[in-house]
Amino acid sequence: MRARTINEIYKEESDPIHDMGIGQTLEQEWDEKELSPSELKEFDMDGDDPNVAEWSGILIHPMSGYDGGFEYMDISVTLTKEGPHKYVVTQSGERRHGSLSKREQRELEDGELQLDEWNIDDFKSHVTDKINDSEEFSTYEEAVEYIDSDGCLDFQG
Repeated sequence: MRARTINEIYKEESDPIHDMGIGQTLEQEWDEKELSPSELKEFDMDGDDPNVAEWSGILIHPMSGYDGGFEYMDISVTLTKEGPHKYVVTQSGERRHGSLSKREQRELEDGELQLDEWNIDDFKSHVTDKINDSEEFSTYEEAVEYIDSDGCLDFQG
C-alpha cells in the first residue's frame, strides 16, 4: 500500500472557492445584495460556474430607422468574480450598420414594419466594429453600476 501525499489527503476536502480566497460566490453575493444589472436583459446565473453571470442578445440603436439607416449590436456581456476584490465585466460581439430599402423605410414610417431584436437580422447589414472589451472593478456594486452605465454597451465605441 502506497503512502498518500498531502495533496491526495486534502483534495477530497478542498473547497475551490475558499482556496481561492473568494469567500462568497458571485451567485451568493448576487442573492444577498439583491442588486443586479437592471437596464439589461436578465443575466443567466444557471451555468456551471457560480462565479459567472452572462447575458447575450441584440441591442438596437434608438435612432435606428431614422432616415433609412439602422445600427445594432449583437453582443454578450459576462460578469465574472475572479477574487475577493476582482470583478471583471467582458463584452464581446460586433456592431453592425445597414440601410433600409425605400419600401422598408416607407413601411417603417407607416407603422407596418418594426425593427426589433427578432427581425433585425433580416435586413442587409455589415460589421462596422468588432467588440472585445474588458473592465475590472474592486467591488460588485461598481461592476453592476458599470453594466448599467452608458460606458458599457456604448454605441459610440
